[in-house]
Amino acid sequence: MTRQTFLPLNNYYIRTTELIGFAELIERMGGDAKALLSQAGLPVEPSFSPGELMSLRGFTQLHEIAASELNRPSFALEWVLATPPHFPNLGPLAYLGYFSRDIRDWIETGLCYWRLHCNGFTMQLFEDLEG
Repeated sequence: MTRQTFLPLNNYYIRTTELIGFAELIERMGGDAKALLSQAGLPVEPSFSPGELMSLRGFTQLHEIAASELNRPSFALEWVLATPPHFPNLGPLAYLGYFSRDIRDWIETGLCYWRLHCNGFTMQLFEDLEG
């Protein structure tokens, strides 16, 4: 069995494109998006570039803070359901699809560059050898 070491969340980042639609959703729920972002230590000004990096810790704390402040325990699920269907958070990874031969090539290429997109989590491709 391989032992995996986890680094503190402070060392992990995620793209600010993950915040697309957040302010609008919070407004519809009657909350103050800037106050919630500030409490989580995330950028509060609309001038931040959507491709910038932000703390994964701050991003996960934002979910908890919003759920608590808005009294919506299922806030994270509501946010996922409110996300536009065109995957605006994939950015350059989606663009790689234009240069890929097929879906497998896109996934393999994406995996090679994933760490440049986000290091807050990892992805792996597993073969279904029985299928």
